[in-house]
Amino acid sequence: MENLQQKIFKTASELFRKRGLRAVTIDDICAELHISKKTFYSYFRQKEDLILELVENLHQKETCKNGKILSVGKSRNAIDNVMDMLSLIKVKDNDKMLPLHDELRKYYPEVHQQIIDKRKNEGVVFFERSIEKGIHEGIFRNDMDMSIMAEFLATQMRIAVDMFSDTTKRKFQKMFEFLSDIYIRVVVNEKGLKYYYENYVNKRNKL
Repeated sequence: MENLQQKIFKTASELFRKRGLRAVTIDDICAELHISKKTFYSYFRQKEDLILELVENLHQKETCKNGKILSVGKSRNAIDNVMDMLSLIKVKDNDKMLPLHDELRKYYPEVHQQIIDKRKNEGVVFFERSIEKGIHEGIFRNDMDMSIMAEFLATQMRIAVDMFSDTTKRKFQKMFEFLSDIYIRVVVNEKGLKYYYENYVNKRNKL
């Protein structure tokens, strides 16, 4: 059985989805649930806290789903893993997360910045692991600073998501294809580049 906090979260999520983040007020949420604002504030300090929890909840669901997808390909190499993840990001962010980030950036900049910082840290961890894996597999260069490269790549990905939040789906996907191509070419060695061309570039050019 749902407790009141869960009901507030569920009701707010539905209202936000229908009307947008800015249009929905705390009064609207309370009226929908027939509760007082005092009751609302006993669970959420302010509207921004509720919005932050909403975005984190969406992200956790996507992360769980993506983790299951990526775990299927454990035998795949670092290039495959990165291409899989970037493919998931370009579809996921454009379809679900980007409209939220667009509103957050415009009307709730502090919440937006918290999310950006957290995603960047998650991105750094992912790229560090992928670079370490690629070096171990002998397909990535071993002459680069792993930490600096991972931070640079994670930052660029988040900037790209933010910049292209209001663009068309096709343009957004093209942008991510461009960024993933740059990433692979920067980190791979000759053996890795050969694998990348045989399994991705040549197949893409045939489409």
